[in-house]
Amino acid sequence: MQQDEAHIRRLAETDSELPPILVHRRTMRVIDGSHRLRAALLRQREYIDVEFFDGTEAEAYVMGIQANTAHGLPLSLAERKAAAGRVIQLQPERSDRVIARITGLSAKTVGALRGRSSEEIRSRTPGSAGTAGSGR
Repeated sequence: MQQDEAHIRRLAETDSELPPILVHRRTMRVIDGSHRLRAALLRQREYIDVEFFDGTEAEAYVMGIQANTAHGLPLSLAERKAAAGRVIQLQPERSDRVIARITGLSAKTVGALRGRSSEEIRSRTPGSAGTAGSGR
């Protein structure tokens, strides 16, 4: 996701305290709150409140998408589709409905994305239908 400089400036100019950022403890990657972190830097703050997340990297990614969908700057349709595609890759056991809830898409859209990613995987697998040398 791209940083929205105008949003960062608006956050930096507010007098109220900003909510804590969410950080994946193992990687120290900001899961949610990168705009708030940048705003704190603009305010020349030495410290910022942090909540740590102790799950896997895949769980951290899903947590970040959920947080952005719930309260962050709205993700574009392309960003939500890209996020759904990544969740499908990271956690294929999740249902289309669950991924739809996470990303703010419809289950039908997630299903179509899942179908496309399955087709891409099959087309890259040697000897699968539709690949070079398969007789099709």
